[in-house]
Amino acid sequence: MRIAIIENGIVSNVIEAEQDVANALFDNPVADSEITGESWIGARFNGEKFEPIKVFESWTWNESKFDYEPPAPKPDGDYYWNEAELDWLVIPEPEPEPEPAPE
Repeated sequence: MRIAIIENGIVSNVIEAEQDVANALFDNPVADSEITGESWIGARFNGEKFEPIKVFESWTWNESKFDYEPPAPKPDGDYYWNEAELDWLVIPEPEPEPEPAPE
């Protein structure tokens, strides 16, 4: 079973072990489950669930969706978040490969 080791509310490590073994070795082991969700190093544990890592400073926590949200909704299509501009920017099309010179 996958078990998170929690230190100061943050997952410091994730191990494979039986719950009773983890309980004997660590102060606050929490098993992944449908209720807690999946753990990963750096995730916050709020006492009930593992919360995602905040990737961008400008994004805010939405408790009802249990996720971080950007300041502006993502448009349809291929966009990426630009934190410096606080906006979604179009992912540019790759440059075409140059045609090989004839021999």
